[in-house]
Amino acid sequence: MNQSLQLDHDIQDQHKRCRIYQVPRLVLVVLIIVLLAAFVAALLLLLSIERKTEQAGRCVATDSDKEAVYRYASVASSTMVCSQVGTDILAKKGGTAVDAAIATLVCVGLVRFHSSGIGGDSFWTIYDRKSKKAYTILARSKAPLNSTSTMFENNTIAIREGGLSVAVPGEVMALWEAHQRFGQLPWSDLFQPTISLAENGFPLEATTANAIQSKVADGTIDKFPHLRNLLINPATNTWYKTGETVRNPTLANTLRIIASEGAAGFYNGSLTKDMVKELNRAGGIITEEDFAEYHAPFTEPLHLRLHGNLTVYSPPLPSGGVVMLYILNILSGYNLSQEDLSNHNKTVLTYHRHLEAFKHAYAIRSKLGSPDGETPEFVQKMEQLVRNVTSSEQGEIIRRLISDTSTYPWQSYNADFYIQEDNGTSQLSVLGPNGDAVSVTSTINSFFGSKVVGNKTGIIYNNMMDDFSIPGVTNSFGVKPSTSNYIKAGKRPLSSMSPTIVVDKTGTPVLVVGAAGGTRITTTTAFLTSMTLWLGKRMKPAMDTPRIHHQLLPNEAVVSNNAPDWLLDGLKKKGHKVKLTSSMSTPTGILQLEPGKIFADAPGFIVDGF
Repeated sequence: MNQSLQLDHDIQDQHKRCRIYQVPRLVLVVLIIVLLAAFVAALLLLLSIERKTEQAGRCVATDSDKEAVYRYASVASSTMVCSQVGTDILAKKGGTAVDAAIATLVCVGLVRFHSSGIGGDSFWTIYDRKSKKAYTILARSKAPLNSTSTMFENNTIAIREGGLSVAVPGEVMALWEAHQRFGQLPWSDLFQPTISLAENGFPLEATTANAIQSKVADGTIDKFPHLRNLLINPATNTWYKTGETVRNPTLANTLRIIASEGAAGFYNGSLTKDMVKELNRAGGIITEEDFAEYHAPFTEPLHLRLHGNLTVYSPPLPSGGVVMLYILNILSGYNLSQEDLSNHNKTVLTYHRHLEAFKHAYAIRSKLGSPDGETPEFVQKMEQLVRNVTSSEQGEIIRRLISDTSTYPWQSYNADFYIQEDNGTSQLSVLGPNGDAVSVTSTINSFFGSKVVGNKTGIIYNNMMDDFSIPGVTNSFGVKPSTSNYIKAGKRPLSSMSPTIVVDKTGTPVLVVGAAGGTRITTTTAFLTSMTLWLGKRMKPAMDTPRIHHQLLPNEAVVSNNAPDWLLDGLKKKGHKVKLTSSMSTPTGILQLEPGKIFADAPGFIVDGF
């Protein structure tokens, strides 16, 4: 009996001990289950994010993303599908930055056919990281050999549309020159993605749809049946709309010929006779000799040492690089830093100084012209102007002329004549995994260029003759045109395009930038350079910050409509006539301030990278 009682007592004690130990064991089991569940949830979330952002080894960022950051390389163009084409060349094919730029630009010419293409021209800035040298390709269109300075005096419509407005295209020669020197993949491989897109179709982008509607509204398209046919959706028999599938088999065949024959097929081969016939039927004067004699100089870019141990590269005349560098030369002496945006008063002053630098730079632009085919005296004059605007002494002279409290009437800036407006473009920026960089700006000038579309080639031809000045034609301010930019046989018109690359003291590219948008290209490129490299903003914040433009005439400070009232009021108090706009230029930019952290952006478009 006593033994039984003792056993019962022992069992009860054991149960108590078990209950005591069971509680922590239960907690431990629950804790393990919770941790496992959390781990699985985190893993699923990570995989979900990767599925959304990783496509064939790339990280794709749309304009709705907060910021695009890459580790090795990036391609920033004006259209999603083409940025992906360029990234595939780098990541999948092992191509160079130039290979990627070529493939991307050919694609842009197809997809953004309202503003770019092989019927136009381009400027290139290329940086070779290994040699630490920069180069430029000046593929600006040229006036036909039969051109004269007075050919449009009594026909200002013909300079904007039709065959007579077409200058000899330079785009294909630029692609060829770049590939000959820096290409690694076979030339034909770089055309295949675009040929496939042209044959199988691509979605029409909103920018092109808007361009179509603008030309429908002004009645232009009805005068050009081949352009009209290109812009009508055969499935609906109405104008193409955003998102609808566009095919261009005619252009695909032309691209296939260029892929097979190289630049020779365009300038002295299978396509040349057809292009001359197409242009002559449209009233043009370009001959086979014009095509055969065309060349795109491969040369050194202009460069400038900037505050912060930086060196900036941009093309020489007839590009806008001279004007853009002059702006940076003036601003560099202010030793700008994040402190200059630290409060309202300092921010207003910083914006004011930028506007004043813009105005002085555009006064110089009115004196510039292309040295092609000009007299030795003219060439010497241009060379001296370029030396002046890139000298630190000239920058200091202008800073002494700038008042921090007020602006001045436009006559005070020593401009010679009015600024000839240029038009829409496309910008491409590439940073390769080995540190090579490419910045390209390409254009056919106005929306759909000359409006002449080759019925056999599918090429939309430029209206680059409109970038020349016309004798005897004054602007709305009664100011005479610039004699430095008059038409001359074989001459290239002045341009605002200024593709730019900035490197640090070690020779590493830190910024690849440029813009589309006519005369606002130079000011936007300089503004973004200042914002990112001096004023401490990353690429997307720099593009999102209120932007400004001034070209001296019209005498108004153009400000993006996201500017706060205090900034607008501050500029007005300094005497600026402010004009708000929702349509500034459209830049692309890649910023790398430390290894493995690449920031890229292209407002409203898409950037790509890995």
